[in-house]
Amino acid sequence: GSGAVTYTKVSGDCTLLGGALTPTAAGSCEITATKAADTQYASASVTSTITINKANQSVALTLAEVTVTYGQTLTLSGSGGEGNGAISYSVSEGTCTLNTAVLTPGDAGSVCKARVTRAESANYNSLTSAPIVITVTRATPTLGTLALSTKTFGDAAFALTGPSATYDNASVAGAWSYSSAQASVATIEDSTATITGGGTSV
Repeated sequence: GSGAVTYTKVSGDCTLLGGALTPTAAGSCEITATKAADTQYASASVTSTITINKANQSVALTLAEVTVTYGQTLTLSGSGGEGNGAISYSVSEGTCTLNTAVLTPGDAGSVCKARVTRAESANYNSLTSAPIVITVTRATPTLGTLALSTKTFGDAAFALTGPSATYDNASVAGAWSYSSAQASVATIEDSTATITGGGTSV
């Protein structure tokens, strides 16, 4: 027949304007279609339920900070995604470890990659980011004073003792190397200094 077709919303998670349906949430929407009567046919209606699926999240997930110093920890802070699903973290590669959101790095320069996940919510599927590189930088120790006493030309060669080195209140291991600023005053081989003349050499 030639009767016009109209649509009405019965119930559900949608709005209807003319023939344009707009979902308002994941779920379902019940619509009745009615064809008007004409000279040959009576009006007729049919009701159908439309399923509204959850959407995929389209906003990228990121980390606020991606650099950590060796010997320290980094509390991960993610953002992005869509919906109100909880954010969680995981290590995808490397020597770093993770306790909830607190990341402990491996050695400086080592590989560490983490992923951010926003969980499924009422209207969105879950989303996990691609691996995000966490850069592990070297720690800078605090050095004590290099103790050097006054010497007299002709004194015997003497051994140099390195200063203390600490980081975060812990002793830092490592070999010391030495050089003389004035070879005419003192020369150094390995950790042994030899007086060569008068003056000052640091």
